[in-house]
Amino acid sequence: MKKLMITTAAISLAASATAFADDAMEKSAKNTDTAAEAAMMHELTLDASDMSVKELLGEGIVGVGGERVARVDDVLIGPDGKASHIVYLTGGVFGWGGAKGLIPFDQVALSYENGNDAYVSAAITEESAKSAVEFKQDGFNDYRLASEVIGAKADLVSTPDDDDDAVINDLIVSADGDIPYVVLQESVVGSIGAGKKYAVNYDLLGIEEGDGGVVINATEEQIENAPVLTSVNAARHHEMKTMAPHKTKAEKPAKTDD
Repeated sequence: MKKLMITTAAISLAASATAFADDAMEKSAKNTDTAAEAAMMHELTLDASDMSVKELLGEGIVGVGGERVARVDDVLIGPDGKASHIVYLTGGVFGWGGAKGLIPFDQVALSYENGNDAYVSAAITEESAKSAVEFKQDGFNDYRLASEVIGAKADLVSTPDDDDDAVINDLIVSADGDIPYVVLQESVVGSIGAGKKYAVNYDLLGIEEGDGGVVINATEEQIENAPVLTSVNAARHHEMKTMAPHKTKAEKPAKTDD
């Protein structure tokens, strides 16, 4: 009887050990899959000096004396692909009316208040902002304004059998006016923030000849292998896999002549 009890206990112990080993192997396989998936997905978080243009639009501009003197209406992009001016709006009610002016981008200080909220300041007064030469846009959708680029559908480099495109969700601008990244999403819901946000080199953005549409000089596969922007408010540190630009019929935006 004792031998039988010992044998039964041994079998039970062996079965438990086997089950434990199987469970451990399954967990190890899952962890390996997760690690492999993470390794395949390059994540990008921003540098301390980088800012989302979408976050920037609509922010108040703090002038001399610490008072709000205007708000950011847009960002003007120069022919060199850098932010050349902040377009500001004074007056108006609930976004309607008011007058627009320009502040050179290098005369505006950008930072994050409490690490999260965009903070914009410039050495101007309310009077000087209102008395400045008014900015008037000459035509629409020439893609020299950031607001025209954001939300646009961009054609991708496609195979003969495909017609690939993506939606521009955002632009990333540095404190010195550089625009290192354009943020893309795969569908029309991209403009409202749904889905993965892929950060690609701004040098890949251009204006297609002829109809003047936006083009991204990358294939759909390259976009899907680009780093994913996790959060514009996350800890800011570059960790990016660079994509080499393709040679196509694109020109970088934009003209500054009114």
